[in-house]
Amino acid sequence: MHARMVANLGERRKCRRFRCCLSGIEPHAPSVACQAACGLQRLALATGTPYSTGRALSCPLSLAAPRPLTDRRAMKKAGHFGQAVVLSQQAIGVQEASGVAHLGDQRFLVVDDENGIFSCTLDQEPTMLEAGQGLRDLEGVCLSPDGAHAYVLSERDGSLWRFSRAGEGLAEPERVGRLPRLSKKKNQGWEGIAITPAGLWSDHDELVAVHQTKPRCVAVLDLITLEPRVTATLPKKARKLLDDLNDVTVDPHHGHLLVLSGKAGVIGELALQDDELRLVRCYRIDHCRADVPEGLCMDADRRLWLVTDGSGWLREYALSP
Repeated sequence: MHARMVANLGERRKCRRFRCCLSGIEPHAPSVACQAACGLQRLALATGTPYSTGRALSCPLSLAAPRPLTDRRAMKKAGHFGQAVVLSQQAIGVQEASGVAHLGDQRFLVVDDENGIFSCTLDQEPTMLEAGQGLRDLEGVCLSPDGAHAYVLSERDGSLWRFSRAGEGLAEPERVGRLPRLSKKKNQGWEGIAITPAGLWSDHDELVAVHQTKPRCVAVLDLITLEPRVTATLPKKARKLLDDLNDVTVDPHHGHLLVLSGKAGVIGELALQDDELRLVRCYRIDHCRADVPEGLCMDADRRLWLVTDGSGWLREYALSP
């Protein structure tokens, strides 16, 4: 038994090194042992390897039925739990996906922490956008409320970049500024961003950002000066259920924040009241060490979209209390 566990761990580490081949080099498919190490949920979800031979884009996989992914025992300890259901899943061909923004008409902007910004659809290969070339360690992406601009965050130095949308692509970026530095570690800073529309919390649009590790917090900043108006740490119940913070999006219906912790496989729904965060509920999502949820966004129809780093899945979720 011990020997098999060690073998599976080795396969999992090997799989973690497997990356998207955007340069045309054929990838090697993960082994059966690696899939087993990633868990029975992954095997039930995928009817084979999500990587194609010779193509960066894998064939889409369909699900027979939505699947509840709630760990009720873990959530019940905190008194807050909901249900997350996978409605659809596609392999979009960006293996190191770290953030996603919905453009409408089944089109998405996806950032890759090593390779820049991609335009993705559900039925075509991803297109690398020239406007994002030269930018590295990209971890967050979101759209302005009017959809005219895209904002991209670099975790390495906390730089925020603004792009005007030009047709199906992006114009050359403008550097807005740098988010305040809260940690000395270069790769454990601001990880995800969202924008709240005017009238939700204030009379103008505001930037929301999550800090990955200590301090695990949510900041609300002026979108022009990047001066923080609020910096709120996670409430105690949320700290117990969430690990590193990877991304954030805003529910347009009631203004709650949805914060992703990919390592824990949990989405936390938080309300900001009197400059403090309150945990509303949490949702358990599918994850494994070789395929970590990294980015999420919510579209105008309140559909939640999530991308993973490892296999490059784009998953559509429905959340319910």
